[in-house]
Amino acid sequence: MIAERFVFGTGRLVSGASKSDSRKLVEAAYKLGFREFDTAPSYGLGGAEEVLGDVFAGDKDVRINTKVGSARPSNSYVKSVVRKVKRTLLGNKTEPREFTLISQAEVPAPQWMNSKDFMERSFEESLRLLRRDSVFTLLLHEAPMAIEGTPAETFLRENVASGRASYAGVANSAVYDAQGARVGILQASVDPRAFLEGGASSGPDIVHSIVPAFRSLVKSNAIDAAEIGRVLASASIKDTESGSVALAYTKLLGRGLPGRYIFSTSSVDRLSGFLDCVERLAAA
Repeated sequence: MIAERFVFGTGRLVSGASKSDSRKLVEAAYKLGFREFDTAPSYGLGGAEEVLGDVFAGDKDVRINTKVGSARPSNSYVKSVVRKVKRTLLGNKTEPREFTLISQAEVPAPQWMNSKDFMERSFEESLRLLRRDSVFTLLLHEAPMAIEGTPAETFLRENVASGRASYAGVANSAVYDAQGARVGILQASVDPRAFLEGGASSGPDIVHSIVPAFRSLVKSNAIDAAEIGRVLASASIKDTESGSVALAYTKLLGRGLPGRYIFSTSSVDRLSGFLDCVERLAAA
């Protein structure tokens, strides 16, 4: 199930000062069953693609999705040192991210949309860092779905035709719209109602922001927190944090919502804990 439905998100990977930790995390994800990895030039302070390239190089058993349209951060090494110091002093705890409903219509048309040269240079650099001559999926980052007739659509189609990408499409922060026109693969968030009986019956090809969407339902009492506790107890899960995260994913799986689901963490322990809880909930 992990290899088929889960994608490891690399937004929390860091090169530079924390590169060895990031390598260990990616290697652990592979050993635990992940075979698809989602990245972008901006992920991991600009170092995520390099880490994936170091670990997997041209390994054809691994599918890598990357993006064009986001700038690579400057001074990534200095930023990685700052992040490592903060994690050492404060630990890996982060505040839960709030889920915000953003419609496809609210996604602004990016300035790079008419710059085919920018996209080409960005993709060439991604392939160099990833140490491979092609990717599984090439996505336009934070782009509206309606890209028909633009240089961006031409760029995507050309790279699929040339074999540099098996698939191509759009990735943005908006909630999936079943009625929206699109070109190719769509990576987007899911409407929180998809977790509920009678909710969404379709979804994006690649789903992100699953946990914030799920927590928004708990916060609004659409899902009873006490019921979550009972479900976790029935599966003999004592780690409520990992269990709640795993429950969000298994609820989507149980609803039969199509697509592949992105999971991201900066901790090997949290990764293994999450997968253990998924298996327990699936067996319960």
